[in-house]
Amino acid sequence: DPSLFKFDIIATSYYLLGFSSGKFAADIIIPESYNGLPIAEIYNNAFANLGGIKSVYIPPNVKRIGKNAFYGCSDLYRLVLSEGLYQIDEEAFYNTSIENLVIPSTVVIIENLAFSNCKLKSVVIKCSDARISGNTFATNTSLESVTLPQGMTSICSGMFSRCSGLQTIDLPQSITTIGNYAFSGCVSLANTS
Repeated sequence: DPSLFKFDIIATSYYLLGFSSGKFAADIIIPESYNGLPIAEIYNNAFANLGGIKSVYIPPNVKRIGKNAFYGCSDLYRLVLSEGLYQIDEEAFYNTSIENLVIPSTVVIIENLAFSNCKLKSVVIKCSDARISGNTFATNTSLESVTLPQGMTSICSGMFSRCSGLQTIDLPQSITTIGNYAFSGCVSLANTS
């Protein structure tokens, strides 16, 4: 229901600013459009530090999730990102309770600490050409498994640092560079294939 949200227009699309005054939903389904125009972006800090949000669905027309968009939403455990998403900004989902994450193949940029300090158990990255910044998944102590796509060439500095529960990671043969401290503190890592 678009009336749940506040929007602002940018040229031929809208960006979502957060909930409308006095509105709230535990299960957020971002609408695909508003007033006949697509919603292309979730703005910086749109839902930051809001307790009670349990799940979020991001439709294909949303291209960017802004800095700190869901930062500190500690009850957020389910996230669905659709093909079409292009960019996930710094600390967008920092300190949430997301458990399982699939990053679509259309994502090109994932900024620093985007999914750090969450409750991730598994991560599947489908975007082989993405520029992933440092410490993107750092300090996910419950993270057990990671699947990386064939064609991915590098793992950035600190990408999985302090993921003490990480047991397995599928490293594609295309990986040529592993950054400093990429797996620092991954004391349970026993299997790479």
